[in-house]
Amino acid sequence: MSLFLTSSAFTEDSSQLNPANGFVCRLRSALPNRPLRVVYITSNPDDQETNAIYSEVTRSAISLSDFAIEQFVMLDRQTIDQAPELVSSADLIFLSGGHVPTQNRFFQEMNLRALLSDYSAKRAVIIGSSAGSMNSADPVYAMPELEGEASDPSFKRVLSGLGLTSVHIIPHLELTRYEILDGLRLFEDILFEDSKTMTLHAMPDGSYAEKRDGKLTFYGETHEIRDGVMRKICEDGDHFVL
Repeated sequence: MSLFLTSSAFTEDSSQLNPANGFVCRLRSALPNRPLRVVYITSNPDDQETNAIYSEVTRSAISLSDFAIEQFVMLDRQTIDQAPELVSSADLIFLSGGHVPTQNRFFQEMNLRALLSDYSAKRAVIIGSSAGSMNSADPVYAMPELEGEASDPSFKRVLSGLGLTSVHIIPHLELTRYEILDGLRLFEDILFEDSKTMTLHAMPDGSYAEKRDGKLTFYGETHEIRDGVMRKICEDGDHFVL
């Protein structure tokens, strides 16, 4: 199984998969050279309108990046009963972005971790985008995102995940670096504090990590947050083996 953990898998206008830092080239080398069976797994299985928009954005971006598609299926509330056969027959599984806890509950509901451990599914290539990358880990670090979550003592920041990696991705660095949430600085007051018990890796859109043959490599700008300190470990255009 090849795993790509992206901040966002798309170009800024969402028209294509983002070729920055060799992402599309490396994805192509991991996939079979034939029309692909693609499964798009939503983050909120009940938001039909949003799911329809983003699944079509994903399908179009894959196609316009010169990948032939044999079948493209969205896995949501309406298709959850088909999850075992869809996952086991997929060439490419796309874990969408969205709200991490909401997506995590859906993954648990369909028992996705067990489905991905099936022999057939192990042949698939998996792309995580934003929340999808974060939920690929085990444990999952679910940073506060919505108003009220940072100040809510009952909000769970550590969840059970898919167990595909132990790396904790913090996406969209270019948007979140100086964000204020519930009167707290997202990085200095929240992420830096939480990094004293869990190492985090923050990256902007266009950067990603790839796990192939058991080895994980970061491509593009990446910052390690550990013990309350953030340091850049990889530059744009370069790579770093963890």
